[in-house]
Amino acid sequence: MGALSIARVNYNRWRKFIGPLMIIWSVVVSIILYILAMVGWTGMGII
Repeated sequence: MGALSIARVNYNRWRKFIGPLMIIWSVVVSIILYILAMVGWTGMGII
């Protein structure tokens, strides 16, 4: 909120910009996580 105030950006204007972006990111991340779960990736490299 402070950064928006300093930048003189209205909260509603920021929300209209960031809302669709967050939805797109959420969908993309969900798809990536689904694919990684299906191939059995654990995130544990070669130890």
